[in-house]
Amino acid sequence: MGGALGDVHADVHVAGDMQGQIAVGNNIVQIGVMHGNVVVPATSIPQPVRRPEPLRVIPRPPVPFHGRRTEAALLVAEARTGRVVAVQGPPGIGRSTLLRHVATHRDLASVIYFSARDATLDDAVQMLFEACYSSVTAVKPTLAQARLWLGDIRAAVVVDDIPAAHVTRLVDVAPRCGFVVAPVNGGPAGVRSVPLSGLATDEARALLEHGLGRPLLPSETYAADRLCMLAGNAPNRVLAAAAAARNSGRPLPEFAESAWTGGQPGPRPTGVERRLLDVLAAVPGALLDERWLAMITGVPDAGARLARAAASGLVEHVPDLGFRATGWATSTEQARACLVDHAVRWAQARDGRAHRPSTTVEALRCIQADCARRGEWRAVLDLGRVLDPSYAQSGRWDAWHDVLTTNLTAAQAMGDRAAEALALHQLGTRELCLAGTAAAASLLAAALAIRQAIGDTHGAAATGHNLSILPSAPTPIPLRRPRATRHAHHVRTAVAVAATAVIGASMTATVVLASASPSVAFEPAGISFQAQPVNQPGTVQSISLINHGSATAHLTGIRSAGTDATDFEITDTNCGTELPPGQSCRASITFTPVAEGERQAKLALDTADGAPIQAHLSGTGSPPIGPTSDPPAVVFGPQEVGTGSTPFTVTLTAPASGTGLGSLVPDGPAAADYQLVADTCSHITAPAGGTCTFAVLFTPSATGTRSASVQIPATDGRVVATVPVRGTGTPPRTATPVPVGAVVPRTIGMPLAAAQNAISAARLRPGAVTSAPSDTVPAGSVVSSSPPAGTSLAPGSQVRLVTSSGAAGCTVPQLVGLTIEAAKAAIARSCGVLGEMRRGKPSLAVKQATVTSTDPPAGTTLAKGEPVQLAVSTPGVSVPNVDVDDHTIEDAEREIKKANLVVGTVPKVVKTGDKLGTSPGLGTVVAVGSAVNIIIVNSD
Repeated sequence: MGGALGDVHADVHVAGDMQGQIAVGNNIVQIGVMHGNVVVPATSIPQPVRRPEPLRVIPRPPVPFHGRRTEAALLVAEARTGRVVAVQGPPGIGRSTLLRHVATHRDLASVIYFSARDATLDDAVQMLFEACYSSVTAVKPTLAQARLWLGDIRAAVVVDDIPAAHVTRLVDVAPRCGFVVAPVNGGPAGVRSVPLSGLATDEARALLEHGLGRPLLPSETYAADRLCMLAGNAPNRVLAAAAAARNSGRPLPEFAESAWTGGQPGPRPTGVERRLLDVLAAVPGALLDERWLAMITGVPDAGARLARAAASGLVEHVPDLGFRATGWATSTEQARACLVDHAVRWAQARDGRAHRPSTTVEALRCIQADCARRGEWRAVLDLGRVLDPSYAQSGRWDAWHDVLTTNLTAAQAMGDRAAEALALHQLGTRELCLAGTAAAASLLAAALAIRQAIGDTHGAAATGHNLSILPSAPTPIPLRRPRATRHAHHVRTAVAVAATAVIGASMTATVVLASASPSVAFEPAGISFQAQPVNQPGTVQSISLINHGSATAHLTGIRSAGTDATDFEITDTNCGTELPPGQSCRASITFTPVAEGERQAKLALDTADGAPIQAHLSGTGSPPIGPTSDPPAVVFGPQEVGTGSTPFTVTLTAPASGTGLGSLVPDGPAAADYQLVADTCSHITAPAGGTCTFAVLFTPSATGTRSASVQIPATDGRVVATVPVRGTGTPPRTATPVPVGAVVPRTIGMPLAAAQNAISAARLRPGAVTSAPSDTVPAGSVVSSSPPAGTSLAPGSQVRLVTSSGAAGCTVPQLVGLTIEAAKAAIARSCGVLGEMRRGKPSLAVKQATVTSTDPPAGTTLAKGEPVQLAVSTPGVSVPNVDVDDHTIEDAEREIKKANLVVGTVPKVVKTGDKLGTSPGLGTVVAVGSAVNIIIVNSD
């Protein structure tokens, strides 16, 4: 773990058996290899130091990343608001790629990313803890400590390949974090899921193009779409198809035709690639470093060759870590023997020295488990000598337990009494620290009996010591939440600490700490940006990072953070991971406010000791220069491919200054799936506060999420606002015919002549044309086609079209005698709108307002949206006498309200002898609810 003393570095000089130590609960565990771990009750709990912000542990960004923009934006938003969301989908659909993209998203300032493949809940909690805290002495928190220390951490936690059962329990440990997870075995209970399906057609085609390493020719588009369809538009399978096509050496249309008729040919590696794949497949699930693979196979460019195999779908490439076989089911015993032999020799060369869990250590664990399944006990023990201290000192104690039980089985099978005693001692020590008193006593007693029997004096001393502390458990030490480290850039004072622990005859460990002195700061200390309209980027400003110290500074990430971090984007930087003394680097930032008013953030940089370097960022969001939309985004529900949705109406409101608008157009990956209808916003000049509307029609051309946006430009072409649109395409209810050559094009919304030309260009024949009313499609344009768009037909087949005859008319219903509310509902049902209402003279004979006549009269045919004017009767009431009860204003008001009228103006002063009256006067018939003023009729 990272040092709590920042720039102070540690050298450990060991005499005897001890390698290091870890704090667990109320105990300090000294890590020993020859005789096992020794437990020392702590007089105080070592307090880990909270990092000012969680360590930004992020993977390499995925390359390429096509589509999924809507899903990524949703996941980022959920993580920022502290919610929990799970990403689900079949193998090859791109879950891990999406999670890596989310983890590297610029809108997330604090990100903790890790893969929990084969990890227990204990392991996952330890990984989360180490990302948030550093300590001189390694610390394994108990569950209670983890909840205390992680309870107020705020970060986005992205976890790949986590068992579904662990999700809610991990969230319980860090409840204020947002979690984005990819469960490996179904959806976690009570957690919202985001299902992933295949990419949209255009996105899958772009990914295939990337896999081919060249742009597609116009004549290859149809072949590319066929290959993507065969792959189900799943990203990994699309890349595999591209690799197979590229390696075939055949023209793409010819390759696609062969794949379509005979099934996509699987990649068939030979020679060197086969040798590499044999080693990868030798132990299922093992993630192997490319250096290991190069040494085992003698292939110096193993990484490059396997990267190509990864594109073909034969192996999984985990960036910065290694490779794992996927679906390559067979291997050779020779390849497996080479892998196991290399692993054993690597472990023997380390002579039991502890290593932090890494790709190599995790691979050893997989290999050890495979050797145990085959009964190769000597290899199990050789590998266990490295795995035992590695997992013990790292705090991965569930994994440690699995290794120890495997070691114990191997030792008992071989009759190796010393190894059996060591495994029992370690298992007992683990139970001792985890408060499993009865199990600890039994295991340690068994270990002690064996060690005494075989004459292992030092081992028996270590086991006896651990047994001796069992009867009198130390008094629990109160838990304290660690404080965050304070910001400090000055050169630290050199610190020398020596600690000696002597257990038995030969167990001594001495720790010596020495100092270093980089000093890093931003110059200037902050940037203030000019006021900028909402959603409009401003000018770029730069800031320098300078190391004034005498040692190299180790940097771990520059980012914008704070409340309004998304408003400040780092557009460029040349700051790397190291900054030598006297050197500087630069970062460029732009300000794009997302709301009006003062906007605050900070530019943050972590150093190796966890202390952040910060610069203040500020700016002001001024009123937008473009219109605002209601709603701000349009989301359609599921829609069958080739069918049109109900239009979704959007209202634009001009800003305070008013604005002139150009032509509104859909834009983005699936822009062709969206059509604007009833557009009253294009080419208008709206007054300040003025409104206009347009409607969006969604006709998906493929299954899955279909994302785009409506671009709203000013008259000079500048985009001054956007409205995101999103929908989901679902398969047609009837089975789609097997493609045999020609695909029906999308023609909805096209003028008839253009639609017929598109059908002819698709090697089909325009068929009969009929017409039908349409409220959304202009007269003369296509409403639907039969068969629908996307259907594959034999070349020369007919496609029938239905064109719009204009909006369907509606008839004015019989409204006379209805109440106003009933009349409004009837007008809406008939497709009209309520026009002017003319109220009749108030009458005492009218008890309820009803319709007396309509204009136009009942039975008249109207165009959709045409107004219907109403004449309505008005209930009346007589103005009461207010000159009662000694002429008080309160009494007069009471009389007016009693008559179902409203009090209007009243006199400011009423003197004794004044006579009160009303305006309108006593007995006047007025409408119910009218205002009546109180006046003084005469005065003395």
